[in-house]
Amino acid sequence: MSPEAREVFHSFLPNLSPEIKSGIHQDDFLWTPVGVREFCNDPHYLGSILHNGLYPQLLDDLEELFNGSYTEVCLAGSIGWGKSTMAEVGICYDIYLVSCLKEPAKTYGLLKGSNLAFLNASVREPQARRILFSGIGNLIRNSPYFQEKFPYDKNLLTELRFPRGVSAYPVAANEQSMLGEGVFSAVFDEINFYTVVEKSKQNPEGTTYDQATTLYNRMSRRLKSRLNSRGTLPGHLWMISSARYPNDFTERKAVEALSDKNIFVRQYSAWETKPKGQFMAETFRVEVGDITRRSRVLDGTETGINPERTIEVPMDFKEQFDKDPDAAVRDFAGIPVLSIRPFIGRRDLITEMMQKAKEDGLRHPFTAFTVTLQEEHEHLLPEYLDWVEESFDPKTKITNPRHLRNGPYYAHVDLSKTQDATGVGIVHVVGSKQVSRGLGKDKKYESRPIMRVDLALEIVAPLRGEIRISSVRELFYRLRDLGMMFGMISYDTWGSAESIQTLQGEGFSAEDLSVDRDAGPYETLKEAIYDGRLICYDMPVLAMELATVRRDDNTGKIDHLPNGKKDVSDAIAGAVWQAEKGWSNGAGSSQWAGVTGIASEFKFGGSDDNEILWDKVNRGIPLTEAEIYRLK
Repeated sequence: MSPEAREVFHSFLPNLSPEIKSGIHQDDFLWTPVGVREFCNDPHYLGSILHNGLYPQLLDDLEELFNGSYTEVCLAGSIGWGKSTMAEVGICYDIYLVSCLKEPAKTYGLLKGSNLAFLNASVREPQARRILFSGIGNLIRNSPYFQEKFPYDKNLLTELRFPRGVSAYPVAANEQSMLGEGVFSAVFDEINFYTVVEKSKQNPEGTTYDQATTLYNRMSRRLKSRLNSRGTLPGHLWMISSARYPNDFTERKAVEALSDKNIFVRQYSAWETKPKGQFMAETFRVEVGDITRRSRVLDGTETGINPERTIEVPMDFKEQFDKDPDAAVRDFAGIPVLSIRPFIGRRDLITEMMQKAKEDGLRHPFTAFTVTLQEEHEHLLPEYLDWVEESFDPKTKITNPRHLRNGPYYAHVDLSKTQDATGVGIVHVVGSKQVSRGLGKDKKYESRPIMRVDLALEIVAPLRGEIRISSVRELFYRLRDLGMMFGMISYDTWGSAESIQTLQGEGFSAEDLSVDRDAGPYETLKEAIYDGRLICYDMPVLAMELATVRRDDNTGKIDHLPNGKKDVSDAIAGAVWQAEKGWSNGAGSSQWAGVTGIASEFKFGGSDDNEILWDKVNRGIPLTEAEIYRLK
C-alpha cells in the first residue's frame, strides 16, 4: 500500500471490522501476527522462556497497550513490580510485529531498503548494552520463532541485526548518539535519573539543561516526522524508571496522560502486580510524608494523621519501612518523596514557623507570591511590613510618628534571566535569645539573633519576555523611600556586577555572595529554624524549597531536587547570613539591648524594651506583671 493510499485507509480504519482490516493488510504481511497474549503464552514465541508466564496484571496491561492506539509507554512506580520485564516483552512484540511484514520500510512510507531501528538508551552506553543483550536479547535468543523465522546475526556483538533492515542497538542517552536514521521505537531506561544541570552551557543564556526532556522532545519529533500516520506511530516510545522525586519526568508524563489518550501509563507498588498469595495477609499502615513531615510507620498512638496520605502495606516490607520510611515509600510503594535525605530534616519546624507567624498576623507584603514585577496588578503591600504605630512617649512628652521598624535590613538576590526564577529575600533582626548548645554537663548557652523575614519573593519572566533585572533595584528604592534602611544588599555572583555597582552609586552597601559555592548561609538558616529564631509568614514557594533542598554527597554543596528549585530559599539563606554577620559585628546592637526571649515575643520587633511595651499597650495587648513593672 502506498503512503497516499495508507493515509486514506487510516481515515476510515477505526470503523472497519477486524476481518476487513485483516484482509486489507493481507498484502503487507508475510503472515498474520498473533495477539500479544498468545505471543507471551505460546512456546513457539516466548511461552517456554517466560515459564509460568507474566503476572496476570502485566499480561492484561500488555493486551490493553497493543489493542489501543498508544504511541508512548510510561512505566514507573516502585522497584520490583515487573516494569522492566513488561517493557522487554513489549519491545520484543514490537520487533515481532515488524518481522511479520514483507517490506517494513515500504509499509511505513520509507524509501525501499531503509533501516528500521529499535533504540535502547540508558544513562551510560554499557548499561544500555547490558539491558539490551541480557533482557531483550535473552528472550529473542531462546525464542523458537526468532531462531527460525527472524534470526539475528550472531556474528555481531554490538547490535541485534535482523533480516529486512531491522536492527536493535544500545546507545548512551545523549543527542549525538540518537541521530541515526529510521528509528522505529526507542526505549529510555531509568529516565528519572537523567541529568538536570542549572546554568548549563548546553542551553542558551545559561538556562537549565534537562536531559530527559531534551532527548524525549528530540526523539518524539523524529519519530513523528518520519513515521507519523494521522497522529499515531507504528512503534512506541518507551519511558521506564522507578520513582525518584515529585515532578520527575515520569510524574509529568502521568499528568500529561490525563489529557493525551495516546500515552499509556502504569505506576504500581511492589505488591500490586503480584498474586496476593505471595504476600502475608497481615498489613501495617504508613503515612506518606509531605512538606510538613517525613513518612512514618503508624502504630495507632499518633494524632493528626492525614487519611488521604495513608497506605496499607503487606507485613513482608515492615523491616524496610521501619528502617527508612521515606526510602521505602519511594522504592516499594512507588510514591516519589520530597527528599530521602533533606538538608532540613525537621520539615515540621518549617510549617510550624509559618503557621505561628500567620497566627501572629504576619502576611506576605505583595499581591502574589510569584510575580514578574512588570504587570500593573502586581504591587507592594506596605501595610504588611514591620511598622511601629504612632505612639506617645510619656517620658519625653513626644508623639512618635508611624514608621518602619529600625533596621538595619539585609537583602539577598538570586538572579536569573528567562527560564529560572529570581529570588529576593529581606530580613532584619528583631531581638535575641539564649539558645543551648551541647548536652548534659557540656551544655552551654549563647545569645543569638531573632530574625524576621520581611520579604520572600519569587520573580519570573513574563510570557515571551525576560526578567527585568533593574526592576529588583527599583523595589529596593521603593522600600528605602518607605524608610527601610539597608545594612547590606548581596547578589549571587552570576550577572550581578551591574546591579552591585549601580546600588553602590545610589548609596547602598552592596556585594556579591555565592550561596551555591559555600554551604555556610544554609547552615546558618537551618540553625535559625531549629532554634526557633526565624519568624516568617506563610509562603508556599519558600516552604517547598526549604523542605526539598539537600546536600550533595560529592561536593558538599546545597542543591535542589532534579527539576526542583531553590531561588527563594537561596535568597532567604543569603539574607539570614548577612543579618547574622551584621548582628555579630555589632550593627544596630544598641537597639536590641535588653530585647531577649523566645521568638514568639518579638513578632513586632522593637527599638528598645520600653518601646515594645508601649507598642503592646497601644495595640491592646495585655501586659504581664513583670512587663508592667518595667514600663516607663
